[in-house]
Amino acid sequence: VWFNAPHEPIKAGPDYLAMYEGYGEAAHYYGCITEMDEQVGRIRKSLRDWGIEKNTVLFFCSDNGPEGKEVKGAKAGVTSGLRGRKRSLYDGGVRVPALAEWPGRIQAGSVINTACSTLDYFPTAMKLASYQMPDGRPIDGQDILPILTGQIDKREKAIPFRARANATIVKDKYKLVLPAGELYDLSKDWSEEQDVSSNYPEKVELMKKELMAYLASMKKSHAGADYNDDEFKALDQWSAFGKKKKN
Repeated sequence: VWFNAPHEPIKAGPDYLAMYEGYGEAAHYYGCITEMDEQVGRIRKSLRDWGIEKNTVLFFCSDNGPEGKEVKGAKAGVTSGLRGRKRSLYDGGVRVPALAEWPGRIQAGSVINTACSTLDYFPTAMKLASYQMPDGRPIDGQDILPILTGQIDKREKAIPFRARANATIVKDKYKLVLPAGELYDLSKDWSEEQDVSSNYPEKVELMKKELMAYLASMKKSHAGADYNDDEFKALDQWSAFGKKKKN
């Protein structure tokens, strides 16, 4: 379920604005979140009304950090001290609130400190459904149910990000930022203020090599290399059709 709120234009309905009188334009932001929260509540209630909540895993997360260069007006989202905001690859732009619920499988109230990613949702669903891919195309992410249930507390795969000419990789407690070559220990440096790359040159090189391999794999995937010949030809035809339509 893809909620638009509180994406721009950030406009709350009159009933929700009334809940936040005195907050100025920020009332729109808070109102949108409250309305979205109610709709998530409807989903959870429906699962229980239908008696399928113990056979359903529910994931929830934001898609990026808060909009705007600063906390102002309807752009009232905060990062709790994380560096950057939306469109930044520092954690203020990419680290987001996330929840998982599965009565009887995931312990209620438990807190997971291991970094997870939306890249993990697909391989987790594959595992739960006992589904096997029909080919050998690369699958980013990993099954995170063992992490969510407390069986393990360490990832097998790193988490890559890319935006325009910038890229990062999170591996264990470290985060490498390219092209700047900055390295941060996220376990000690929430705000990514202390570049420790000079202390760990070997780690920087290993993480850079892994990130470049991810980027090369993404480039091949974008070019259609993950598909068989028939699929790729069909994709190529649609691409050409789109170009002709534009012209």
